[in-house]
Amino acid sequence: MTNDKPHNSRNKLQLSMHRATPADFQAMARIHATAFTGTPLDSRMYTGADRCAPDRLQSFIERYEKAVVDPNSYLMVVKARGEDEEEKVVGFAKWAGPVHPKTDMKKMAEKPMPVGIDVEFLTGFLTAMSEKHDQIWKDRPHYYLHLIATDPAYQGLGVGRLLLDFGLDKARKEGLPCYLEASPAGKPIYEHLGYEVVDQFEMDGIVLPCMLWWPEGKKEAKWW
Repeated sequence: MTNDKPHNSRNKLQLSMHRATPADFQAMARIHATAFTGTPLDSRMYTGADRCAPDRLQSFIERYEKAVVDPNSYLMVVKARGEDEEEKVVGFAKWAGPVHPKTDMKKMAEKPMPVGIDVEFLTGFLTAMSEKHDQIWKDRPHYYLHLIATDPAYQGLGVGRLLLDFGLDKARKEGLPCYLEASPAGKPIYEHLGYEVVDQFEMDGIVLPCMLWWPEGKKEAKWW
């Protein structure tokens, strides 16, 4: 559960990052359910009154269960410990790469969905996003940031940067690019890290820039 009060003291907060385990899933799901509240995409995709409804949280947990056994996925969590506070999950991200097996989005949508999900929109949106990704990359290796979410009470304290740097560091060591679809709020942050807009896709008035990051000296790689 997220805190109501923001944590403004970076000095008193100790952050650590590791691979997610089942013990982290419930906290991750609550962050997942609340971190995007009020954004155009979340408002269009989910109309339920209870953002932390049990069936919605369970649908997220089922995704995490698949991700932790996928050899191409890196499901990372950041935990925080403050003075006189127990350690807690405050953010997580899913990176994938360097290879990307294709996913049948329509088949995924055939599974039971939480009450409040616009299944038709979700299926169309995920299909369009997947097709744009494949159009840009084909079968070329890269690292892909599928999702990043931070507890709203801990935003601005370096949680997201740890999660972003995890993928960038792996890509830098392997001389590979990184890719993501950005929200309007996230786009300036990614640009600051060196990402560039290479395309975009739109559905029902929701526009997401497709952004690409290159390791230094690799931008003109011959295979691109």
